[in-house]
Amino acid sequence: MQFALNEDQIAVRDMARDFAAEKIAPHALRWDEEKHFPVDVMREAARLGIGGIYIRDDVGGSALTRFDAALIFEALAQGCPTVSAFISIHNMASWMIDAYGNDAQRQKWLPRLCTMELLASYCLTEPGSGFGTDTNRVTIYYPEGAPEQLPMLSKREVAELLLDRILIRLDSRGTTQEAGSAAEAPESPKSNGAHELATATPETAS
Repeated sequence: MQFALNEDQIAVRDMARDFAAEKIAPHALRWDEEKHFPVDVMREAARLGIGGIYIRDDVGGSALTRFDAALIFEALAQGCPTVSAFISIHNMASWMIDAYGNDAQRQKWLPRLCTMELLASYCLTEPGSGFGTDTNRVTIYYPEGAPEQLPMLSKREVAELLLDRILIRLDSRGTTQEAGSAAEAPESPKSNGAHELATATPETAS
């Protein structure tokens, strides 16, 4: 069995390692102390294909493998584990749209996610309620009335449920016009241009 990296894998790893050494590591401590979220640097990484590592290439992704992604995230973490972790989550959340979205949704959101013009993330709740990574049970909370606990779902069903609510929320903020959409969310003083790819809540998803 062959465990050595091939030439392409070594090139991918070295590209990410060099980027981390030059653009991330020298600033990581200051970013942490100042609570700075380095969106500009992450968008530089996206220009190297790191914003959509295993997203299909018809929407601007790099169409690489999960193993390639692991090599990239490990290399970026040598510069700053926090930056690497966020980029990994961005890729994972964007992949949900690539894997489970229809073509119109893919074409609408993924080109700007792959460049990290839009930033993707996800939210988890406390154990025993809401949704966590260790369970297939989802509880939906409404402004009025009792919570609705859904039956046990497959991983695919959970992904489709969450994606449906995310995209409904995004579309409700700007379908025909981009004003008010995730692309034009207000900037916070610390964000350096970060834009929220909002997750859905029951009151806005309906």
